[in-house]
Amino acid sequence: MPRWAPDLAFGYGYPVFNYFPYSSHYLVALLILTGLSALTAYKIICAAALVGSAWSAYAFGRELFDESSAGLVTGVAYLYSPYLLYDAHIRGSVPESLALALLPLALLHLRRAAYGQARSAVWAGLALAACIFAHHGVTLQVMPFLAAYAAFELWQFHKRSAASIGQSLLRTPLFPSPFSPLPSPFFLLPASFLLAFLLSAFFWLPALLESQYVQTERGTLNGGMLYTNNFLSFGELFAWPRLPVDPDLLNPPVVRPLPLAALLFAGLALIRWWGRGTAASPKSEQSNSSPISTLYSPLSTLLFFTLASALAVLLIHPVSRPLWDNLPLLRLTLFPWRLLGPISLFVAVVAGALFVGRRTAERGPQNSVSHGIRNTHYAIRFAPLLVIGVLVIAGLPFASPPFEPVPPRPGLADMAAFEIPPDFIGTTTVGEYLPRAVQQLPADVGARRDLSRRPRFSAPGAQVTHTPLSPTYDAFNVTSDAPVTFIYNRFYFPGWRATLDGEPVALRVTAPEGLMALDLPAGTHTLIFELTDTWPRTLGNLLSVVGVAVAGIALLSRRHDLESRKWEVASNEPGFTFYFLRLPSPSSALCSTTPA
Repeated sequence: MPRWAPDLAFGYGYPVFNYFPYSSHYLVALLILTGLSALTAYKIICAAALVGSAWSAYAFGRELFDESSAGLVTGVAYLYSPYLLYDAHIRGSVPESLALALLPLALLHLRRAAYGQARSAVWAGLALAACIFAHHGVTLQVMPFLAAYAAFELWQFHKRSAASIGQSLLRTPLFPSPFSPLPSPFFLLPASFLLAFLLSAFFWLPALLESQYVQTERGTLNGGMLYTNNFLSFGELFAWPRLPVDPDLLNPPVVRPLPLAALLFAGLALIRWWGRGTAASPKSEQSNSSPISTLYSPLSTLLFFTLASALAVLLIHPVSRPLWDNLPLLRLTLFPWRLLGPISLFVAVVAGALFVGRRTAERGPQNSVSHGIRNTHYAIRFAPLLVIGVLVIAGLPFASPPFEPVPPRPGLADMAAFEIPPDFIGTTTVGEYLPRAVQQLPADVGARRDLSRRPRFSAPGAQVTHTPLSPTYDAFNVTSDAPVTFIYNRFYFPGWRATLDGEPVALRVTAPEGLMALDLPAGTHTLIFELTDTWPRTLGNLLSVVGVAVAGIALLSRRHDLESRKWEVASNEPGFTFYFLRLPSPSSALCSTTPA
């Protein structure tokens, strides 16, 4: 897998892809290969991430509440949340937008896995791995909430099964032997997380074990990126957008509030269901409803996501600083306000519950001709449209991107002009992935800008023929009448190897530039420089291959799901129809991390 960006850091190379996820880079590059400009490809991927966020949130809300209008409100509330729009239009963080689009898919399939669907356990693992490979900062922050949700749904499934199906039907216990012929949710859910870690090991394992080789403190201790400077007060979290919006401003005022409109409807949903507790939902009035649906009340789900939202808000507030101070992995995510993305989804889910049972309420008394009742039914029918309109209008002030001129087909000169030391190096703001040996950047601004004419080597007094074979593989034929010092104008990073006339040779790292150098004897020599895998990269690649094999075998397996077997058993009971909503697996939406 790519580890090295050869043209970044002024043409000396930058190991950004060893530490930052590049699924979004792949997606943009694939579109560029079709002939689109880089700018157009970027816009398409950004728009696709937003549409994917709405679709996956809709699918999750639809699954939770068995109501299209509830799913629609969930999707729109998530799409028009201030943070998602800010992320896309102001920050331009496609990696983070992709992770937030995949988050509802992970929750959707974790829920299905909790109900015994083995294939959904695989899809959950794929979605989680894709989240990690999209933006590990977001994924690290939200992972405890995902694990808590998996445990919550496992508890919900066991409780509903015991109450509605009866102990005689629970022939497959919740905690069976690992060798049981039926999958158990107790094993499926941990398997989802394990599979995600296996699939993404090629990325996160080297990123963790090799973080010592780069200057991460340039990012984590930088004033603007230091986590202690990125907490938000309650006043900032509940701030209104600053109007009027001027899209011509290069740096518009930054407002990162909670999704206030969605919070309003989420509060109404909680009020609606609070008094009902675990009583039967309106769906139980239908003659064809099943035992599980008749027991269903969204209150426990709403309370879970409300509590998750409240905890995430506290993590954004300065009151949580002691926790950040003592969790190194959490500090690596840099910005506490990143949690506004997951919060937006949690609040959207609660808001969607406002319309659970709307179909039954629309019917009302079958023989009534009361004008007042008819008007009430019309109000219920069009209420989702009203709510959606409010959500869209509330989000519009955050959907006004600034207009900054960007070349549609940037070249090396454009890229080099973007890098302005010491603040902008590579694509990650402050050069936190510069190798530790690099203590001084090139001083000649002119040479720094003209990357196409920069020599790849320095060997005074020698005749050199250069054969570029790949971005991480260079061959040189060197002829000299006297010993010569050959300097390879690339920053040294673990994994770079050199061979002299086919034999490995030790590299010397120059100070303070951090370049690779060799002392060559007189004569004619063949010199090769190549970036190879270190043992963490090799191990990570191997684990990911194992993960791909496991996922493939599991998806192709014909083994029955626990839910399917319960269907077979329960179908023999008089008057019983096992209820469970199935949506097509949205696998096509899965696309494959320091945070931006």
